[in-house]
Amino acid sequence: MNIKNLPPFSNLEKWNDANIGKNFSVFDYVHILQKTQSIDPDFILAFVEVCWPEFLLFKDRVFLSDEFSIQKYESTIASEPHDKGPDFWMNLVCIDSIFEELDFQKQKYLGFSMEKMWRAKLNIEFPERDFIVKCIVEENEEVFCVFYQDETS
Repeated sequence: MNIKNLPPFSNLEKWNDANIGKNFSVFDYVHILQKTQSIDPDFILAFVEVCWPEFLLFKDRVFLSDEFSIQKYESTIASEPHDKGPDFWMNLVCIDSIFEELDFQKQKYLGFSMEKMWRAKLNIEFPERDFIVKCIVEENEEVFCVFYQDETS
């Protein structure tokens, strides 16, 4: 298994070391974990939705559909600083609060991976729009992923 691009995962590394020469892949590892660790299939599907989310177009802005509501939109317009549009504030996802069991390095890896996936999906679904998509890593080890429309282009 080629794990050179992954951050240190103790269980994955142990599994890889125990299976040297057996030509297993990360797909095999996921398969074994799903079978032996009783990982709920719904969790797997929900995780896919986090990484490759559905989007919603509202008032000429794109939002994470699962995070959107009219009430949240109106509250954001009324209360958030106006240096960024409502799409920034409503699409700002705190990785470390969702995946608090992951250490900081793994949270960063996940955040930067989500940034790439969100950018790809936004480019597929909204090719005529320009987005800023980024993983934000704060000094206090908070990790965020966000996208919003680029108003300068």
